Amino acid sequence: MPFRTTAFDAIVANHSLEHFSRLHQALEEIGRVVKPDGAIYIAVPDARTFSDRLYRWLGRGGGHVNAFRSRRALIAEVERRTSMRFTEGRALMSSLAILNRKNLGGRLQRKLMLLCGGREGVLIFWSALSRLCDRWLGTRLSLYGWALYFGAVGEDVDRRTWSNVCVRCGSGASSDWLESTGRVRRKAWLIPSYVCANCLAWNVFTRDAGFERLDPD
Repeated sequence: MPFRTTAFDAIVANHSLEHFSRLHQALEEIGRVVKPDGAIYIAVPDARTFSDRLYRWLGRGGGHVNAFRSRRALIAEVERRTSMRFTEGRALMSSLAILNRKNLGGRLQRKLMLLCGGREGVLIFWSALSRLCDRWLGTRLSLYGWALYFGAVGEDVDRRTWSNVCVRCGSGASSDWLESTGRVRRKAWLIPSYVCANCLAWNVFTRDAGFERLDPD
């Protein structure tokens, strides 16, 4: 990377390492440009999950050239290549936002038609059902991957798994945050999948401005 050594306080590798063909060199470069007292955040999919396997099937690999199947092995590799010690982490859950037809432009591919056409209501139902199956039957249907923190993070990391995930952009939110914003009325009831404020604001903006979502192709 065209940056001097120890140039950055923090490095964010958010769902990117699975796309790097030269993973070891990429990690070494990350370790080179971050300060010794800095921090690294990494989020990757777990290749053993239903969500990642579905993504690879839909996208003929989807550009995922690295398949991470062991959290422990990934942590060890990052520590070895960057000299940063693992601090904390948590599991990431999926809402299958990749299937949401509102995110897609043009004609739906045939594979998606086999999955109820990417209807948002179906995705919300699946999110709730998969989380219940994980809780009661011990499955891993709702899991997506891992969020990992290395180095001097500087604040406490929330280790709890955030089950509330936006069905349009895929971003997660803690139940505490949802309750504080009034999106959850009763503490005993958590919305497993919802539309986040950013997506709602974008829809209102594009509708009023007359914009249309671009075809990703």
